[in-house]
Amino acid sequence: MRMAEILSFGEPLAEFNQTQAGSAAWRLGYGGDTSNFCIAAARQGASVDYISATGDDRFGQGLRDLWQAEGVGHSHVRTDPQAPTVPRRSRSPSPMPAPGWIPPRSR
Repeated sequence: MRMAEILSFGEPLAEFNQTQAGSAAWRLGYGGDTSNFCIAAARQGASVDYISATGDDRFGQGLRDLWQAEGVGHSHVRTDPQAPTVPRRSRSPSPMPAPGWIPPRSR
């Protein structure tokens, strides 16, 4: 097992962002300052592990899928079947991404 250079503790977020004012369309994304920090550090080549908790639901799995794809260790993230991952929503569409948003990796 590798030793992490960076170990971060925090609250990740599942976020719904309204695509246009008054629209019924929403975009699902993932954020949270510590999750975004881990992803940014891993993209720069650091060995990163995250300590947190998610629910045993599609949002929690989405976060784990994101961390796996980005190379962020998440073996210390607890999955709690009794506590759902609570999504956050933003009704203020803007040309700027939601606070804490990190763009997807270029393929």
